[in-house]
Amino acid sequence: MDTTTPSRRGRPPAPVPTMPLFLGAARSRVKREIAMSAATSRELDSYIDWASARAMMPGDEVLVRIFDHALVEYLKKDAAWQNDRADFIDRGATKSTPPKADTAPPPAAPARQETKSAVLPPPPPTSGKGA
Repeated sequence: MDTTTPSRRGRPPAPVPTMPLFLGAARSRVKREIAMSAATSRELDSYIDWASARAMMPGDEVLVRIFDHALVEYLKKDAAWQNDRADFIDRGATKSTPPKADTAPPPAAPARQETKSAVLPPPPPTSGKGA
């Protein structure tokens, strides 16, 4: 038995990732619009191009999954948010409850009537003198 080489114990090192981190289960979607710096936008566009080619997915799908993954991870790591999260989640659920069935819906707006545009005849010719 060779005692000069140490025995390996513990978990082997994790393999180097070759696929983008955002690949995961699909979720329901809600459309949001965000603003970001030009530098971040350029970096994001480059990442989307890279990830789209690597994962063989369309760019719009890559974008949705990137943001979903990034925000979930960010919110998990925010300890202050995690401490107060339950209060806000409960409050948000009460805001979006549908109206009770016994309340009348708001009156519908009157239907918009189409109007036909009239074509005006050309103006009459003017005399050569400054009228």
